[in-house]
Amino acid sequence: MKNCLTIIHNKKLELSGDDTKLFTSYFATHGLYFDRIQYVGYDGGEEIKKSLSDMKSGYNNGVIVCPESLIQTVEKYVESLYGAKFTEGHALHTTSGSVFVTDEHLKMNTPESVCGIISKRFKMNYQTAFIKTVGASVGEIEAALKKADSPGILFRVHGMYLEDTIEILFGDMAPKSQVDDVIRTVAGDLKNYIYAMEDVSLAERLYSLLKLRRMRIAVAESFTGGGIAKRLVDVPGISEVFTEGLNTYSNDSKMLRLGVKKETLSRYGAVSSQTAKEMASGLFDAGLCDIAISTTGIAGPKSDGTKKPVGLCYFGVATEGKVEAFEHHLSGDRKTITETAINKALFLAYQTIK
Repeated sequence: MKNCLTIIHNKKLELSGDDTKLFTSYFATHGLYFDRIQYVGYDGGEEIKKSLSDMKSGYNNGVIVCPESLIQTVEKYVESLYGAKFTEGHALHTTSGSVFVTDEHLKMNTPESVCGIISKRFKMNYQTAFIKTVGASVGEIEAALKKADSPGILFRVHGMYLEDTIEILFGDMAPKSQVDDVIRTVAGDLKNYIYAMEDVSLAERLYSLLKLRRMRIAVAESFTGGGIAKRLVDVPGISEVFTEGLNTYSNDSKMLRLGVKKETLSRYGAVSSQTAKEMASGLFDAGLCDIAISTTGIAGPKSDGTKKPVGLCYFGVATEGKVEAFEHHLSGDRKTITETAINKALFLAYQTIK
């Protein structure tokens, strides 16, 4: 099965890369692959006729995007070309395929409806493979997908706060070896950021790993305000591995609940690697967990009265015989910094015990 996309546009208004992507990505991300994409000026009657004739002779299915004012004229010509009539839904069906006409804003024949009709007619079922990451930059993800690009296999990426879901879409006809190569390439380039190869949340994946390792986790939070604990307790069955979550926001709480030294706070401040380590070790020493995670930082919108910048944060990790601290500089508003830090902390716990 072969598909063709024909875009009829005003040549005086040159299509930019973003404009081109607008037309193609809408269809691609819904599981429809185009073997050919052709652009035609709407003031070139003969050129339009030739493009539509080429579409008929070489492709099963065609999608025509044109100004709303030209739809009636285009449909009339296509009907004479194919010897068939368009339905009220601006779709024409023959024994070998279908032709769809839509306007520049894709108000008619949406990507979902077009893909649904083609998939049903040709008995196509798209499957999806997942790669879940934390911390990979946009550039790193784009480079990995470009390297893995393969005919008939589509990518969709979405996420927030440095946690991303990469969806790899492929049809029933795609060879398993081709799909495996694509997945292997993407996973290989992003291996340092991956926490799952299935559609599960970061907290769910951490829970499964803790259960597998027969380990218990506890968290002591400051600027994340109990967000890590909330993510964990949202997972069904988490009581098997999660023992406690302390929201030690003030310095007094850090000292009283976690044993952070007053001298440490005076000399280095609450937002420091030293404080993060003492928070994690104090929690671990209580004997209720096998891994303890701590967070301390400045979420903004203003600093804490020191010269330390908004977005500076530290994560402490304590396990048997080992305590470490990790420094990060996050950007964005208060919510973005906090939510990103929660993802960082959960991923750090996952990396520590995987």
